[in-house]
Amino acid sequence: MYCTWITFKSSNLTEIISILARKYNSPVFQPHCTLVGKTDVLLPRMKSAIINLISNYKPIEVHPEKIGYTNYLWRALYIDLKEKQILTKWHEYICDLLSINHDKDYLPHISLMYNSVSLREKKRISGKIKLESVYKIQSIQIIDCGEKVDDWRTVFELKI
Repeated sequence: MYCTWITFKSSNLTEIISILARKYNSPVFQPHCTLVGKTDVLLPRMKSAIINLISNYKPIEVHPEKIGYTNYLWRALYIDLKEKQILTKWHEYICDLLSINHDKDYLPHISLMYNSVSLREKKRISGKIKLESVYKIQSIQIIDCGEKVDDWRTVFELKI
């Protein structure tokens, strides 16, 4: 199974994820915004879709809107992004190229922690995090996304 990610050049995000992982015994992962979740589309088609996306859309920067948190593991603690509309267009564009359904609940965000700590604790954490005002997209990657975060690995990367 593969996922498609937008990655960012940011020591700030990497540091936040690492600190939270140490403090809350959660996995460390690369800062990213999932563009397409787990799919069994073959790798060559995934690569082609990413190349097509980059050829048809200009690179953007993203701006944090707020820090959100839920009980859902993959959105345990995350940065909500202002550029929802264009990132959703990118999601839909790639899904159309791959002939897969759009995620009707797609929410472009940058995860900061995958952990099931209480909502009260997540609220406390969210008030202490200092974000940069803008994050520059570094690449779009295809990730072999196994069940365990520690097993995730990049199989293709297109620098922007």
